[in-house]
Amino acid sequence: MAAEQRSPGSRVRPLPKPTGQICPKCGGLLLEHFGLLGQYVGCANYPKCGYTLSGTFRPVRLTRKG
Repeated sequence: MAAEQRSPGSRVRPLPKPTGQICPKCGGLLLEHFGLLGQYVGCANYPKCGYTLSGTFRPVRLTRKG
């Protein structure tokens, strides 16, 4: 769904960003993801490789506007 076609109350998570690091488990790229509980760094080859960089989780506080 294009950004222009979103309904007013919907949320879209940003696309993963490359970190420039290599996954030690499979050799794939590590990406910075924005999940439901916050940001984390994980392998681009998910679900074949489930590697996540430990200690990279940053919780995000959600607040309501209004």
